[in-house]
Amino acid sequence: MSRSATALVALVLTGAAPVDLPLDSLLKSPEAARTFDYWRLREGRDPQAIKALGSTITADDDRVCRSDAEREIKLGLQTAAEAPSRSQWQADRTAGAEAVRLYDAARDKALAGQPSGAKGLDENLPVYLAQSRAAKTSLGRELLRRMAAEQAPMVSWSAPWTEGLADGAQLRLFAVLEHEQCVNAHANAEWLKGEIAKQGWPTISRDGAEADKAAWILVQHADHDPQFQKDVLERLTALRTKGETNPSNYAYLHDRVAANAGREQRYGTQGGCKAGQWTVKPLEDPANVDRRRADVGLKPLADYVALFRCRA
Repeated sequence: MSRSATALVALVLTGAAPVDLPLDSLLKSPEAARTFDYWRLREGRDPQAIKALGSTITADDDRVCRSDAEREIKLGLQTAAEAPSRSQWQADRTAGAEAVRLYDAARDKALAGQPSGAKGLDENLPVYLAQSRAAKTSLGRELLRRMAAEQAPMVSWSAPWTEGLADGAQLRLFAVLEHEQCVNAHANAEWLKGEIAKQGWPTISRDGAEADKAAWILVQHADHDPQFQKDVLERLTALRTKGETNPSNYAYLHDRVAANAGREQRYGTQGGCKAGQWTVKPLEDPANVDRRRADVGLKPLADYVALFRCRA
């Protein structure tokens, strides 16, 4: 007899009903959502039914970030549905929480200019922090500081605290990293939008090349706000001819806006993994792409594609 069938027989014999998910109360308290015993929901339900209990929570959508409570509920339901036993589920929750604690501590050390013990953080964040200290303007300093913070979760997917984690614990850690990336991207886009409205794009002559690059990266990560990306593209279209932004910034953003809108891209900068191979998204006039790439300082497309590795 299967596990779900056994559970159903037990319910019939005892007359008990499946435990309810107190969704409304959990949504009001991240701490309650984090500590709730989701494993109890396994009584009388199959895994898919457990996951479906959270169907009214905000769906996966890059345009919004889940709240901390929503994230914890989704995690609790998914891990309870997938864990092979209560003891494994509890061990994964404990190990995942410890991995998050270690990441938080390492990130805070790295952002404070101290060695964190994590290669990704220690190789990437000091570069932006040094550029922030040397920036020509307050706008440049803040851009590069935000750039360092935004990079932290992105370079921490492979770190000491990820080693040896079971699938359930790893899921918890990676959900936190994804959430932090989402929150950073939204907050930085709103902040930069306001700064551009007040003082224009951070130009190379006024704010420095590093500030120009940092601002462009923040815009690249703002896929949740396509209108903002389009507005910035218009600015970069004019600034690139004046030497006030790196022409490759314009090329990447042009392609990103086009690809996100379902149009052909011009420079071949956007792509993704397909059947284990990194593939360029639809391209206009492919025969002349290398000429266009050279015009904005990019290497030939074949050399660019060779930089990417995909899992088979």
